[in-house]
Amino acid sequence: MSWDKLGQFALKVLRDEMAKPQTRYDASGRQKSVRYRLNDTGKLSASLDYEVKEYGDGEVDIFITYPDQAPFKYQAPIFFETGRRAGSGVPPLVLKKWAQRKVRGFNNLSKSKQNSFLFFTNLKIKKRGIGSLQIFANLNQLIGERFEEFFNTLSEEEIANLPQLSVIEEVLERLSLIDNISIDEI
Repeated sequence: MSWDKLGQFALKVLRDEMAKPQTRYDASGRQKSVRYRLNDTGKLSASLDYEVKEYGDGEVDIFITYPDQAPFKYQAPIFFETGRRAGSGVPPLVLKKWAQRKVRGFNNLSKSKQNSFLFFTNLKIKKRGIGSLQIFANLNQLIGERFEEFFNTLSEEEIANLPQLSVIEEVLERLSLIDNISIDEI
């Protein structure tokens, strides 16, 4: 079997999930009632890639990678792993661009009202933080739910060479997120 196809499929499942509205969690792990699309501008999703590492002993690892450059090297861990902790705000320009895209009527407000809105929004973020999305933690479960879709993309030859399901599950359990510079150190 081509492990490359499994890597492509894992990336496709992750991108599909990023495009859906997701439940947010606050910095303390409590579920919020608001659901957000992670793929706000599509830049983070488009920047993701995958890499398959095959070792001499037959072991295989699949990594979802993101660029080791701003803003992606900061965004990916915030969205997938830690969230934005209380005490740290969002850069004002980033928050303003977000408001222009997401807040209905924001561009019609006076400059002083825009600034007030941004100030109080950032104050709330600094006070509460922004929780991470739990997509990556559940990725292998999501792949499992859509495994038939993956299986249907395989040729007869690939199906004949398919390793045992337990080996595929093992590889998916080790699926991890890493920046594309650190992957070279593995």
